[in-house]
Amino acid sequence: MSPNRLIEDAPNDDDFMNMDDSETGYNDTPTAPDPAPSVFSTFSGVAQKNLFPMDNEELLQFNMHTSSGRSAIIILEPSESLAFIGTARLTLLRGFISLLGVPLHPSLDPHPVYAPRSHPVPILTSLPNSPRGDTELPPRLQAYCGPESSVVLIQEMLTGVEGIGTICKSFERVFDNDDLELDEAWRIHGFTPIPPNILPPRDLQPFALPPSWQATLDLLIPEESQDMDEDTSLDPLVALVKGPKKSGKSTFARTLLSRLTTRYQKVAFLECDMGQSEFTPGGMVSLHVISRPVFGPPFTHPSVPYRAHYVGASTPRSTPAHYLSSILALLQTYRLELQYPIPGGEEEDDDRISSIIPLVINTHGWVKGLGADLSRDIEEAAEATHVFLLESDAPDDNSFNDFHHHPNQTHTSRLKSPKFYSLEAIASTPLALRYTPADLRALSIISYFHANFTSDAPHIADSWSTAVPLCAQPPWEVDWSVALDQVVLVGSGSEDVTPAELPQALACGLVALVSAEADADAPAKTEASLIPYTQGSSSPPPSTSHCVGLALIRGISPSTHALHLLTPLPPVLLGKCRVLVKGELEMPVWGLLDHRKEEKGKDLCGVEWSKVPYLQWGTMQGVGSTKKRVRRNLMRRGQM
Repeated sequence: MSPNRLIEDAPNDDDFMNMDDSETGYNDTPTAPDPAPSVFSTFSGVAQKNLFPMDNEELLQFNMHTSSGRSAIIILEPSESLAFIGTARLTLLRGFISLLGVPLHPSLDPHPVYAPRSHPVPILTSLPNSPRGDTELPPRLQAYCGPESSVVLIQEMLTGVEGIGTICKSFERVFDNDDLELDEAWRIHGFTPIPPNILPPRDLQPFALPPSWQATLDLLIPEESQDMDEDTSLDPLVALVKGPKKSGKSTFARTLLSRLTTRYQKVAFLECDMGQSEFTPGGMVSLHVISRPVFGPPFTHPSVPYRAHYVGASTPRSTPAHYLSSILALLQTYRLELQYPIPGGEEEDDDRISSIIPLVINTHGWVKGLGADLSRDIEEAAEATHVFLLESDAPDDNSFNDFHHHPNQTHTSRLKSPKFYSLEAIASTPLALRYTPADLRALSIISYFHANFTSDAPHIADSWSTAVPLCAQPPWEVDWSVALDQVVLVGSGSEDVTPAELPQALACGLVALVSAEADADAPAKTEASLIPYTQGSSSPPPSTSHCVGLALIRGISPSTHALHLLTPLPPVLLGKCRVLVKGELEMPVWGLLDHRKEEKGKDLCGVEWSKVPYLQWGTMQGVGSTKKRVRRNLMRRGQM
């Protein structure tokens, strides 16, 4: 193994099962305008005309949020657009804009935006017929504001996520701007506007909603609502999103979620795709409560979920029953605790709907054979009011015709059948070919373990500590004879691990921190010198347990009964986690290295490479030393 190259997963069963289902829509598919042009930006910033550097004293004078870094206000005329890479905090002071498919109205609440080169570039567009807004502007701006101008405050936002490429080398320099000409008038560190009216570098891809997406979202959630209370007497919207591999299913679910947060104070999001999770590392199904639009790819918003259950793999292949029961438990949690919130917790100056919380469900992609059965069970249990089917124009190699059904065949428990929307898939882009699903899973795990979570839960991280590698961070020391009730191994082959082999199985492994109710039928605790482990035991049932987050077992000390754990979770959440669950997922190799320049050389944190634990350098020999490769062109007809 070379420390300078990330080992990529070969195509295997997991990648096959992460494929999404292809469906045929039934109705309610509106027409839409033509796609956006290829030029990213049309806004040309001119200092003191439509681009105004600001200082904190001037911002405070007009009751605007201040920043520790630099700030600027721009004035966009209708249909002008501004694309950028980097990070920034945007506040719409006046007018009407669209960002990543989400229309925004004037508000003093800032929106964090993350725009790495590894994902489609966001484009800020000023929309016509702009609502004015009542924010008072500095006098030097008012002379340049037209009746339909949009006024946007852009503030520096350096969170530490910019350094994640120094850890995960596959994403090195994703926030850099070396190939773009910078205008000194902007003066905002970490924020790089793309010059106007030119074709950007070839490695950048603009974000553009397919026409059917735009039209469907506009129909479902109008940009300008006549009456924000019109839905309060109706059942909550339950939207289920499904589609084939690389069709943009997760992107549409994220866009739908963000759009709903402009209408509702809180929106629930149920993640069923364990291979490409939106808010958590892979391996778990999770329920989140979101209150603001999400502007950035998944690795920029790791979070502590409202409720989650750990399955331990990127697919439900090895534990389908536990996977399904976990999702059913989360749906029950939503209905009992979230669907109709208790009055009194809403903000007085927030005119969004607070009496109900809608739900967005991002389904998994394995819908062939057993996967089709799981998908049907999830759709029946969800009782969706709206089902969005993303169709692919790709060859029918991974089509799932056996999952096609008439709405009445699945939704028999509802008095009213859901509305079905047929949507076009996102066309393949160079970015999709540059980064594999394994790369994105590794990035998500690295981002999670370097994130800074506060004591409030649920919580989305807004800062990262990427300067110090995991191997140099002080761990928690856990006495297993006191702090742990049970250690569980799940996944293929886990039942063969004996108690004597457990320390080797746990060392340098990813584990879920699980809070579980006391089980009267649980086996008696073992001797203090032994880890509380029963061979072949299963995870605690989802009805009486939940996963709080993940941890890395950095070391084991049998003499002191101690486990050394690294976790980004705050201490207030760790006290109730008395069960550890080890699954099939592992820490990416980048997370085990020391990326600091002054430490690079012939050792790792002072230890010679040949003596570094858990890592082996060079080529392995012998049967089973290489990764299993599965040939998909030799399947029997029944397996296709």
